[in-house]
Amino acid sequence: MGALSSSTTGKHDTKNHARILTSAHIRINATAPAKSESEDGLSDLQVCNPHPHSRTSTHGWFHRLTLGWYADCRVRKIKCDEGKPACRRCSSTGRICAGYDHTPGQAATIFLYRPRQLTARDEKERRSLHFFSRKVGPVLAGPMDGYFWTHLVMQFSHFTPAARHAVIAISSLYEDFVGGSPIVGPMRNLFALEHYNAAIREVCSQDGQQVLVLCILFVCVELLQGDLGAAKRHCQHGIAILEELKGGSGERPPCSWVFQLLSPIFCRLSLCLFFPTGRPNVGAALPPRRLASLENGSPDILRCMPDRFDTVVEASNSLDQLLAECASVSHVQDEESTRGQHYDRTQLRGALRMWSVRISDFESRCMTLLKPADGAALCNIRMKCEREKIILVVGMGPKPLAKELEYDQHLHSFKSMVDWARRASQFVTSQVLDQPENAQRPAFSFEMGFLPLLFFVVLRCRHLETRLGALSWMPHLSAAKESLIDLGTLYRVGRRVIEIEHGISLDDELRVCNSEVGWDNGELASEERRIVAAPIDHDVEIVAGDDGMTSFRRTVRFLMPDPNGNMSCRREYLGDCRLRQFDMEIPGMRRAR
Repeated sequence: MGALSSSTTGKHDTKNHARILTSAHIRINATAPAKSESEDGLSDLQVCNPHPHSRTSTHGWFHRLTLGWYADCRVRKIKCDEGKPACRRCSSTGRICAGYDHTPGQAATIFLYRPRQLTARDEKERRSLHFFSRKVGPVLAGPMDGYFWTHLVMQFSHFTPAARHAVIAISSLYEDFVGGSPIVGPMRNLFALEHYNAAIREVCSQDGQQVLVLCILFVCVELLQGDLGAAKRHCQHGIAILEELKGGSGERPPCSWVFQLLSPIFCRLSLCLFFPTGRPNVGAALPPRRLASLENGSPDILRCMPDRFDTVVEASNSLDQLLAECASVSHVQDEESTRGQHYDRTQLRGALRMWSVRISDFESRCMTLLKPADGAALCNIRMKCEREKIILVVGMGPKPLAKELEYDQHLHSFKSMVDWARRASQFVTSQVLDQPENAQRPAFSFEMGFLPLLFFVVLRCRHLETRLGALSWMPHLSAAKESLIDLGTLYRVGRRVIEIEHGISLDDELRVCNSEVGWDNGELASEERRIVAAPIDHDVEIVAGDDGMTSFRRTVRFLMPDPNGNMSCRREYLGDCRLRQFDMEIPGMRRAR
């Protein structure tokens, strides 16, 4: 990365992340003396002559001062005002001023310096880079702020070989998801693997800031390939580098953009990768609780929250810090930590209420001025806050039936989440009208958006009308695959959960077409039919029919409490049949990993 440099100072500007990479940089080889005196400096120096009556002294003093005069001024005996590029005393009287003498060794030499800019080696690489900039980068952030993918990554890819190879790999893997066809086995994209391996080989920089960007790109590659373990390792590596930079152990202090742009991404990644669903496995690596304080340096979540939000990004980053703390206590279920956990839960509930008050104030001031993308992001973080309020009370993961029934007390929050989804769809519709070229559903998003939030409502809310509303918004607001989860699978699982718990059958328009028992939109599912968990097999099976046709299915186990208080398992196969919801086609199921 180039910067405005001078041989006299040798310093580089690392403060402004917008100037990380430019197409051309100016290097100044300055050998001129220090800055000249003021306009009246000559007269001041003449007055201060210690020997005004000494001819020799006066002549020597005058000779030294005239070295900076313009040539024409010396000839005309006009006092030079040292204006640039021409003397104003000459210009104001209509004379033509020739300017300073070009004395060797005194004038600064300015020339154009172009750092090495990477170019595509062939048409296939050029196409991948163009496809990433036009189609992939703008959708990878989901409803979150996409500056990192649309600007920062593209800048790095022009001057950093490792970033360029990683971008080409991401672009090629993304194309494998376009079209919505089922992916039933590990993908063998040799072109993407070649560039991914090349990107890893090129990681030789000691610059922690550059490696942080590469860590995020490598996580994206692994998510596209479905390798959760490798994605976790890259994420942990990035978090460790962030901690080192925050501690000041590096050779130079990090730029401000590192914590403004990258820390929130790693914070959300930790929640996605370490707590994908349910309770983590015993011995699983948990994200460090101090991750939430990496950006602002304060471990106190109440003090680090600003007094008011001025942008959606600011509100989102503040909520991410709260969610990181909430995740650390929501999964702690041992009795020894009950006392400390209760204190943390109480404090976190107060912090979420405070965040809600401040985001409401932001909405009253700025809601009508928001762009459609910012409006959808605002609805998304509102839904996250409502979900976290529920989780702090009920907890995460499978639980006994008595604890599962506590979800019924949060019907208002579930309805609020569905209402925010409805408002988000209005912003998405406006965005499509403004940008018709982006009307197609994204095939993949690096960030988790609306899909896990709506699926949470479908599973945990037992109010039929509310959960059907959440299910109906999933195809409208979700990418075909969001991080580790895919729309095709979760839509089919959610629809089947509703049918089992309420004893009904649904058609493609989510209308009740058959009922085993009496049902009512306003009634809750009966306790004996409730499903407390629905683990899904990652592999999609290929089934050969008698007619020679092949089909795909996925195994799901529905865990239900029996009358004796024990768990019973109901195993079913979900076929990858063609599904539609009104005029929208539901994508096929994807292999998770």
